[in-house]
Amino acid sequence: MKADYYKGTEKILYNYNYLKANLEIKLKELHEIQLDDGVSGINYEGVSTCKTYKISQPVEDIAVLNIERINCITDNVKKLKSKINSIETSLNLLSDEEREIIQMKYFDSMNWIQISDKINISERQAHRIKHNAINKIKIGLFGIRALEEDMPIIRSI
Repeated sequence: MKADYYKGTEKILYNYNYLKANLEIKLKELHEIQLDDGVSGINYEGVSTCKTYKISQPVEDIAVLNIERINCITDNVKKLKSKINSIETSLNLLSDEEREIIQMKYFDSMNWIQISDKINISERQAHRIKHNAINKIKIGLFGIRALEEDMPIIRSI
């Protein structure tokens, strides 16, 4: 099955702001877990304890669960940062006009009439510039696989 890197790139761009928001949420969640690990001191007043003074199983379970949550969120944060960095690096390689059109179309949700009016070009020209920019970004995001999609001859090199 042929992958469609162009559509995948558009999907990533449409969701760029949500990826950034999710990263912020994950970082706050990680910070909250680290501040409040869910384990508090045990008050033994009026409670008889066993001779070994061992930690009760429920407290240990909470500590292990929090460690697993921290590891999971940390992995998620790394993946989000990597994807956001890839998007931003790819955008920085575009011309100013290409970057502006991508910004307006995908991040600001402007329609083609608004975009063409703002940068004073035809809608058709704006579409063409966007198409070329997406083709550049997809190579930045997906690498040689995306390039092979457009140029099958590369596979034999």
